[in-house]
Amino acid sequence: MTINLLLPLLTLLLLVCPIAGCWSNYELEDRALVSGVGIDLGQNGHLLVTTQIIIPMFTHTRGGATGGAVKEPAVEVFSAEARTVAEAVNKISKLCGRELFFPHLDILIVGEELARAGVEPVVDWVNRDRELRLQTWFAVVNGTAAEALKVKKVGLESITIAYVSRILEASMRENTRALPVRFLDYFASLTENVDPVVSRIEISETGGDKMVFASGGSVFRDFHLVGWLTETETRGYLWITDQFRRGIISVPLPGNGYISVELRGNKVKRKVEFRGGNPVMVVDIAVKTNLDQVDDPLLTLENPEDLDALEVPVEEKIAMEVQASVEKARVLEADIFGFGQLIRRQYPKQWADIKDDWDLIFPTVPVETEVKVTMRRTEQISSPARPGSY
Repeated sequence: MTINLLLPLLTLLLLVCPIAGCWSNYELEDRALVSGVGIDLGQNGHLLVTTQIIIPMFTHTRGGATGGAVKEPAVEVFSAEARTVAEAVNKISKLCGRELFFPHLDILIVGEELARAGVEPVVDWVNRDRELRLQTWFAVVNGTAAEALKVKKVGLESITIAYVSRILEASMRENTRALPVRFLDYFASLTENVDPVVSRIEISETGGDKMVFASGGSVFRDFHLVGWLTETETRGYLWITDQFRRGIISVPLPGNGYISVELRGNKVKRKVEFRGGNPVMVVDIAVKTNLDQVDDPLLTLENPEDLDALEVPVEEKIAMEVQASVEKARVLEADIFGFGQLIRRQYPKQWADIKDDWDLIFPTVPVETEVKVTMRRTEQISSPARPGSY
């Protein structure tokens, strides 16, 4: 009799449990979609957190390529200051009337003053918050992050964060201006005891209008910003660390001529040699290129030897970029290339003897670079266009 009573009750419980729902869930329309976060050093040691929030129901309209209207989501910017990032985020939620939603966060920007003081509070918050993704872009701005997020329009984008994210994503495919770095990359460098380099955002003003753009890199030692890499130094850094994918550089020729070449298909080999008990870094770079443009009417490219001669100035340009990056790293006393870890892997016994003094040794380590460029083709024509050449 007891079993006959229990069976219906158990069946009823099994039917009710799946429809109980999640008591702690928020509906999406009750959340504020955060696309960008900026964190600056505030007053009295506090942190100023600025968020750029997408408002899907409101749109800006601009003309499309075919004359039609293209609708884009509008954004609102909210800021709050508190002792911690988490507390400031809570204040912003009260200001905008919605719980902040971070899974769609594209980029986190840190102001220069906070970056130099130390980004430990930012790193701790990113590691602890379960909604934040390590694939989020990480950048430092040469000013305040709040100012960068308040820029109204950049390029073809009506949303600042969308523009910066597109530039960084494009840099993953073509390394020309910016260094694309995600939090995952930053943490990987810290884990491997390599001084991290993250993305750099610049604020400029033209004709009274403020603009933001991604350019170069930001050099850290542990959690502290110690300096910047220019675009040339950034490209040298990418060459040495074998992160360069493709790009275009212009090279001067004897006289007043110039050529532009597309760089693609490179191989980089790095090794350590101990000479007289001291480490020497050797970097071999092999690059395949295409000739994209010639600005020299006197140049002839009828013979293979003519093309071979153009490889030399390209090799010199790449070697110059590498050397510029090495010199900047020495000045900043930051082993951004991971040379110390290279020694540890190849010569563990020697590394044990010098690791405690590596910060002092690194700026004195010679770096020898060998660059070999192979120019594969001249695209659709050989010699430059001139009268009578068609």
